Amino acid sequence: MKARKYYPHAINESIQAKTILVLDANRTPVGELPLQEALRQARVQGQDLILIASKANPPVCLMADYGRFLFEQGKKEPYHRATRQKEIQLSANIFEHDLDIKARHAREFLEHGHSVRVILKLRGREKAHPQIGQQQMDRFLAKLDGVAATSRRSQSNGSVFVTTIQPNHA
Repeated sequence: MKARKYYPHAINESIQAKTILVLDANRTPVGELPLQEALRQARVQGQDLILIASKANPPVCLMADYGRFLFEQGKKEPYHRATRQKEIQLSANIFEHDLDIKARHAREFLEHGHSVRVILKLRGREKAHPQIGQQQMDRFLAKLDGVAATSRRSQSNGSVFVTTIQPNHA
């Protein structure tokens, strides 16, 4: 038994309706036809019959090349959406130069309109001194003073400090 391909649309013989509204490749209505007649016309033109609106009464089918139809659908969908929130992670014993570099990256994100989530994690014995983590977070935010507006003040969850900063629209 040959495995059947899965298609996201009902095409040709897999359409179940008795009568359908047929559109040509330019999406102009051809008319309401019985399914067998529509299939015959599609074959004569070398096209596929693609069910595009199954809930309509009568269901709407497009007479077009199915491979081309899928290609056009894929072009409409973006490959990925750019995230609007970026994330920067710090530690309590970060060096000044590294803090400057992280601040520069955050500044670039903010200038491009992204919000930035800053996370500072305390590890091991650092957890006994959460004030050091808060000081580092304050130093980092001071470096972004003119560019960012803090939307949420540091939330401390014991060993994790989280702050979200938004671009300053001044």
